[in-house]
Amino acid sequence: MDLKNSASWEKEFPEIVILDPDGWDRSSALAFLKSWSELITREEFLNRVCKSTVQLSANFFNHEP
Repeated sequence: MDLKNSASWEKEFPEIVILDPDGWDRSSALAFLKSWSELITREEFLNRVCKSTVQLSANFFNHEP
């Protein structure tokens, strides 16, 4: 199981621009930083992305893991 923080996962998906990170804990600035920096799986990252406001490039659907 590959664990990375969200910034690292975000680099692997340049087709995704997270506009509003609703999928992460935003109850406070500190909570968000902790949530963003915790080690998570690819699946968890994509689950959080699905709960967020994002912009996808046309190439998103051609992305291969």
